[in-house]
Amino acid sequence: MKEQVFRYYKGEENIVVVEKGNYEESLFREQYIQALKQVTDHVEHPKDNVPNLITFCGDRGEGKTSCMMTVNHIITNIHEERIAKEIKDLGIDVNKIKEAAFTTMPIIDPAFFDKEHNIIELLLGHLYKKFKDWSKVEENQKLYGATNEVAKLFHKTKTCLMHIEQSKVAMYDPLEELEVLSAGVELSECISRLIERYLGLVGKKKLLICIDDIDLNMSRAYRMCEEIRKYLNNRHCLILMSVKIDQLIEAIENDIHKEADFPKGIDFSGMASKYVAKLIPVSVRVNMPQVYDLCDYKLEVYDGGRNKAELVFPSQSVKNGVVRKIFATCRFLFYNSKGSVSPIVPNNLRNLTQLLSLLFSMTDIDEVESGVTEVLEKNKHLFKAYFYKTWVKQLEPENQKFAEDLTTRQDGSDLNKYVVSYLTDKLKRIKADNDLIRGITDSANFSYNISIGDVLYLISYMEQSSFEEEVKNVLFFIKSFYSIRLFEKYDVVTNDIENELYPENKETGNLYRADVLFDHTNVLQRAVAGSYFSYMSKELLSPERETGQIRDFKVINGKGGLNVLLSNVIKVLRSGRRESMTSVEVEAFDLRFRLAEYFMLAVSRSVLGRDIPAAAIPPTNRKEAKPFYLTSFNSSTGYYVFDILNPFYALTNPQYAYGRFDDIAVFWEYAEKYEWSLLRQMMNAVREKELVENKILADQQDSYYPIADNIKYWKQRLLSNSIIRNTEVALAVMENSRNNKVFNRRTGESRLLIADFYTYIINTNMMTYNRGENEKPYYINFDFLSPIVVLLKDGRINESLSFVVGNDTLNLPTFNQIYNFVGKDKKAKRNSSIAADLFAESFKRYKPTGGNNIISRIKNNQSELYGRVLETEWENWFDKDTQYTKEQVFEILQQHIHEFAMVDVLDDDEV
Repeated sequence: MKEQVFRYYKGEENIVVVEKGNYEESLFREQYIQALKQVTDHVEHPKDNVPNLITFCGDRGEGKTSCMMTVNHIITNIHEERIAKEIKDLGIDVNKIKEAAFTTMPIIDPAFFDKEHNIIELLLGHLYKKFKDWSKVEENQKLYGATNEVAKLFHKTKTCLMHIEQSKVAMYDPLEELEVLSAGVELSECISRLIERYLGLVGKKKLLICIDDIDLNMSRAYRMCEEIRKYLNNRHCLILMSVKIDQLIEAIENDIHKEADFPKGIDFSGMASKYVAKLIPVSVRVNMPQVYDLCDYKLEVYDGGRNKAELVFPSQSVKNGVVRKIFATCRFLFYNSKGSVSPIVPNNLRNLTQLLSLLFSMTDIDEVESGVTEVLEKNKHLFKAYFYKTWVKQLEPENQKFAEDLTTRQDGSDLNKYVVSYLTDKLKRIKADNDLIRGITDSANFSYNISIGDVLYLISYMEQSSFEEEVKNVLFFIKSFYSIRLFEKYDVVTNDIENELYPENKETGNLYRADVLFDHTNVLQRAVAGSYFSYMSKELLSPERETGQIRDFKVINGKGGLNVLLSNVIKVLRSGRRESMTSVEVEAFDLRFRLAEYFMLAVSRSVLGRDIPAAAIPPTNRKEAKPFYLTSFNSSTGYYVFDILNPFYALTNPQYAYGRFDDIAVFWEYAEKYEWSLLRQMMNAVREKELVENKILADQQDSYYPIADNIKYWKQRLLSNSIIRNTEVALAVMENSRNNKVFNRRTGESRLLIADFYTYIINTNMMTYNRGENEKPYYINFDFLSPIVVLLKDGRINESLSFVVGNDTLNLPTFNQIYNFVGKDKKAKRNSSIAADLFAESFKRYKPTGGNNIISRIKNNQSELYGRVLETEWENWFDKDTQYTKEQVFEILQQHIHEFAMVDVLDDDEV
């Protein structure tokens, strides 16, 4: 089969295009074949008493008029050898069309009809003009008798029309009234004889009439259809008509409703549908193709018009070409994921060509030699104007208003909460069936504590649970809005790293206490608001089989673990002790330094001991005015929340992430200075990626922007590699993370499973678009995670390590001592009291009862805790036929406390 190609010629986006050749390669090839076969059928089997119609059906902008006028051009020019050959090659009986000897009329536009003018009058006017022009030809003047007969028929037909118009005026002569009543029947006969005699006079056999968009005239559509049905129902004419069927039915329904004086209980919609089905049966409808049906066609964009066409842009498909061109001009990423077509690609021919016109009026960024920033800003402005003002018109009015509010809203801390509130209250599609959704959608939440991760969690949930096109479009708009916003904030930060990445506070006053926490936060960091990802614990990594300890989102040891590591590592460095170490000791120490950095990046916040049971749901409390993600820590901080995906957020402002621990130990200056730090190794991983991509030879690599001399540059490149600036990418990271191969592995060391988890993210092979047809795309590999993988796979981070500094022996805690901490042993009574405190609400006024009742109590009274473990596990813990005392219940729950609180036992002074 010949390759299918969608050809766009610049400049044709707003005009009716009449194709005059290459029909085999046309976008409307199948429509031409279907219409022309109906033409030959009409020639063979013309109908009387019903209109001979061929209707081109579709929505606005789908090419109905262009298709209809091209068919009109083919029919009236079928004697041209080139056209005849092309049509014959399509399988059409050309001879039948030739024998029919069609003559055509100027296109009739119903938009100009009103109470005084109708289709019949316009048709007669066009026909009479053609007749007069024919009569002026000298050789035709000899046919006086035939010409005079046709002239009389024109007169008689017009007289009938006048009588019909008089029916609207009160009459007193009975004979005159009878004459008016008979005029309607006579008009149909007159028109039929007139057309027949006229065709015979001019040497033709068929009259071709084209009527464009009959449904557009909503107030006259029914009247025009009736005129066609009653007066153009003869075998001598063929009517080509373009129409949007649904709108025609609606227009006729409204007219019938008015004529019936608005009675109730009548199915006007059904009546209108049946009327249209009889007037325009399915057999005569030629349906226009949807753009989404053509999205896999090859795309070719031409400049210079059809006669001097020059190919300027080829693409393997329409859908890829559009999103690739958006990326090339604006750097905005849209994806045709999961075998679908991105909603940014219009499913309408006119809208598609207008978008292509806009995109090809812009300059590709890679073609700009100077002033790249200015060109990019101009392109982005043009595209946003299209997306925010034109694309949104396909949404329902209420959602259009929301989109307008969203795009005109000032940057502020309440943006995420505004979106969450709209999704929850307006679309009514979110059922709070888990604790995370209930936490996110709680109206009492403080706006600072609603993150982009929360918004994306709701979007992902709604995309899975809703099939409504409107909902999907609204969600797409929100995702795209956030992608544009993230990209613009990223630009602000990376274009001026020295001033915008870790900005100095220039404001002279703060009104609220929480405002002080935003010192040194950048615009991107504030936009993300704490996290790119929201998820339930155990979603990304299964808990340990033996202990049930959670591994992806959990509490880790602060005062007795991470804080000790941080302070002692810095003490060793400041003492100069590293300079006197052996090479083996240096390697072991450097590993501990990088381990400290990793935990600093992976810590999202601190948590009090009494709040640990609730910390399985991020974040603990969105109802606090203080932003949970902007807290500073000190040496007495007992517990931290470890979030396996937090490094993505931390690197929106790495100096701030490190600076949260300044009261314990100042790490940033060392991390930035020393090449063996995790920060520098992440920069180096990005550098190595670029060496490969830019094909830098080995003997040239040492001079390729050395990191030691170009910290600012490589900091920018690290941000480019690590910062997520597209919601589709963020959602893909989360979806891939949920489904990764590590999920079902419940055995093995946690550090190795975490390393495998990061390796999986690195190797997911997400990508941007290739900037040329034959160029390779840029892969989104998140190479900054590679040094973390190397660190976690090194078994030495779990070996005991200490150094003597002066009179002190400084212990450097292992990975497990921080990550897998266990409190001091307590008496059984204390153990059971933890479970007793946690489940007190479910066991008030409790008497010994069976396992089923115990499970029901917890499920009804504390659904949040109940939902943290599988239903089958509950049934394994409590036998339905066994009676349990309260002490026995708490003892069993304590045995499985890891499933709820993520720790084994807490010290008394830590609760």
